[in-house]
Amino acid sequence: MSLVLVAGLLAAVLSTISSGARRVARATSGHGGAATNRVRAVALPGPFIPEQVVSAARRIWVVGSAQPTDLQCELEEIDPTTLHTSTFALPECAPYVAVGDGHIFLSADTFTRATDSDAFRIESFDTATGETTVLAPVDVATSGTGYAHMAMAYGGGSLWLYPWGDEAL
Repeated sequence: MSLVLVAGLLAAVLSTISSGARRVARATSGHGGAATNRVRAVALPGPFIPEQVVSAARRIWVVGSAQPTDLQCELEEIDPTTLHTSTFALPECAPYVAVGDGHIFLSADTFTRATDSDAFRIESFDTATGETTVLAPVDVATSGTGYAHMAMAYGGGSLWLYPWGDEAL
């Protein structure tokens, strides 16, 4: 279901259903008239499957994988002016994404079947250089459905990871 939601969001943002430009009317504040905006489309290369969409460094960034069953994740950079795309390989797939201070932060996890738990690490993608660094392990693990109840955000100059429980890291 999350793939459908993300794919729908991506389609709405980038209008990937068809190419070209369309006119969309929108009301202007206080004038009662309508202004027109352009909705443009971009086709992402190959069998790319979008999972997350963020905006950073005046670009749109889409996290996804090359195949539905493939664990090879990528980050697609889209220039919203030219619609030029670039692909960056990621060390690991990441279910949570946050943006701040010129970086895209992704939480990578390792599932341990014996304990029914996920341990998380943070990948830091530098939008200026295109380099990804996997940071030291985060001392947090979830179990059972805790994986679905996490949140990650960047604010106040810090990255915040909120695991299922009662503490923010």
